[in-house]
Amino acid sequence: MRKLLLVGMMMLVTAALVAAANPTVTISGWVGDSSCGASAKGPSHAACARNCIRNGKKAILINDKDGKAINIANQNEITSHAGEHVTVTGKLTADGSMHVNSVKLLGMK
Repeated sequence: MRKLLLVGMMMLVTAALVAAANPTVTISGWVGDSSCGASAKGPSHAACARNCIRNGKKAILINDKDGKAINIANQNEITSHAGEHVTVTGKLTADGSMHVNSVKLLGMK
């Protein structure tokens, strides 16, 4: 019984440490496509991004702050926003991609 209690407590501590090491972040940027990469941003690229994502390319988020492309772990949460300027809230994963929790549409920049 003690072993079971100890294992349960260790699992809770591990879960708490993982959650603390992986905080929620909010990033604003353009939803582009993996084919064009970081250059796939802005209203002039919206139609291309929608077309590429519709044809199987991965959606990415191009960070407004530094222009870097961020891969999206859960594509289904963001593909409907292809070519749009958005604010995304989620968690960065170990491989540097983002697991999206929510997407909010922004005005054109």
